[in-house]
Formats: sequence, structure tokens, C-alpha cells
Amino acid sequence: MSRNHEILTVLAACAALAGGGCWGGDSGTTTTPAGSGAAPAPAAAPTTHSHAPGEAAHTHGPGETHSHGPTLPPEEARRRTAEAAYLADLGSVHLNHGRIDKAVETLEQAVAMSKDIADNALFYYALGKAYQAKNDAAGYTKNLNESVRIYNALFTKSKEGAAKDDPRNIPNRNFWCEKLSELHRELGDQPKAIEWADQLGSEGDPDSGALRVRARLYVQNGLTAKALAVLEDAEKRAMPGMGRERASFEVADVLVIMKRFDDAVARLQALTETASEPGLRDAAKRLLFKIYDAKGELDKLRLGGGEGAAPKDSPGGEKPAGGGGA
Repeated sequence: MSRNHEILTVLAACAALAGGGCWGGDSGTTTTPAGSGAAPAPAAAPTTHSHAPGEAAHTHGPGETHSHGPTLPPEEARRRTAEAAYLADLGSVHLNHGRIDKAVETLEQAVAMSKDIADNALFYYALGKAYQAKNDAAGYTKNLNESVRIYNALFTKSKEGAAKDDPRNIPNRNFWCEKLSELHRELGDQPKAIEWADQLGSEGDPDSGALRVRARLYVQNGLTAKALAVLEDAEKRAMPGMGRERASFEVADVLVIMKRFDDAVARLQALTETASEPGLRDAAKRLLFKIYDAKGELDKLRLGGGEGAAPKDSPGGEKPAGGGGA
């Protein structure tokens, strides 16, 4: 992925704040396979939780954003978040056309617009990535560290008073652990990145989604053995069906990274036949192709469906309709 494409992805996430869905929710919804990134992620569900002592619990649904702090009324926080998201989207347009200075200027405005909103870390992160595109290391580091500060503050606040023991706050803390781990890794502080990964899913009885996110963070930091152990636990905890199938695919993905090809093949062959999600069956076929290619055994691939079948976009796979040929 090019640097500009990566930054545009971040900015698109900022723009999504205008419609909600970026904050809270089951952290498992952000999980993608550790190595191939092939399996699509499910949509985020609304999240109900309380933020501080004396504040009533409420639900974050699609289209709802709000301030976690006491500074702004909810309506004003939503208005400012929407305006900041618009500016972030405009910044992405400037960046896409190579106007990096204009992108930085516009994202600075987005950050200023969201100053009084407690959960505005993603705007700082987007600004930091724009400074990275400008080859401004100081601006990049400063804004990523500001994003770290905000996530830290949100995590700490959620551990105070009555909020500490409210299980409805656990998904938010898992989300902040995920972001803090990713930010520290990007800033070059691997011990901190691993420390935050260790905390994700450590409260109560963790669900499969939270464990899968933790495993992905371990893979990002080169801890494949730890990732494998966590994913095998996630697979056991997952409900039968799509959740367990995703976990099984991610176990296979890590096994491939560890070059335990034979163990991975057994899982992937089963998924090509039984996975309830077509996208997951295709992802399993693509990963099987990579394994057979690495082992020099492409002759094991077969045309058509079923285990070991070549994916449509691979050599030896199905040709597009009307593609011609001898």
C-alpha cells in the first residue's frame, strides 16, 4: 500500500465520524486476517455504555456521535464532529491531488474544530499522517503522540468511579487498547505496543472478537506464537458458524506465517467446502494457492470449486467470462 493510499484510508475513517461507527462497538469488528487481510469484517453493532459517575447509560447507534467530555452539549459536539469530518474529507481530496500543504492546512482546521470533543484522537492521527506525507517527522510524531494522549485519557477516565465496574465499558476499553497498541508500534515503542495488546480482552470473560484483535496486534509485533495461542482460544469461544470460521481462517493465516503449511492446509481445505460466507471460502482458496506456490506444488490445485481449487484471480484459476483464449 502506498503512503498516500494509507493516509486516504485514515481520512476516510475520519469522514465516517460524521455518520458514527468509528467509536465504541465490539473491537472484534475491526479484525482482519493477520497475514493475507482477505476476509471481510462484519459491520459494527450499536454499543450501550455509561461514561462517568452519574451519567446514564445510552446507546451509540448508526449516525450518532457525541462528546465523552463535559465541555459541549451533545448536539454541539455532533455538529463540530460533522464539520471536522467534512474538513478531513476535504483534506483527503487535497492529498489525493498532491496538494500536501493544503491537506495539512485543512486537517489543522479539522483538529481545531474538534478541540473540545474528548474523542477526537483520529483527527490528530490523520493530521500526523499528512505530516508524514510531507516528510515532516516532527509534525508526524507530535500529532500521533497527541492521539496517544487522548486515548490514554479516555481509557483512564473509564476506569474511575462507577465506570470502572460497568461491564458496558469493556468494549470501549478494548478499542482504546487496540488503538494505543497500534500507535505505539507506529511510533517505534514495541514494548508499549505489546503491553497494550496484552490488556485487550483481559477483562471479564473475553469474547472471540476481542481475542482475535489481540492476536492481530501480536502478529504486527512479530509474536506469532502468542498470536496462535490466543486465536486457538478465540476459536473455542466463538459461536458455531461465521465467528468460528473466521477464527479458524485466522489460525491458518498465522500458521502460514510460521511456515506450518501442512497444519494450515487441513483447516483451509475444510473452509473451502464448509464456510458459510462466500468471501471466506475465496480467501481460503487464495491462501491455499500461496501455500502450494511456496511449496512448489501448484499441481495440487484444481479448476472449479472445492478444496484445493485455484482462486479465480490466480494462474490456473477460472478465466473471466468472455476472456477468449485458444
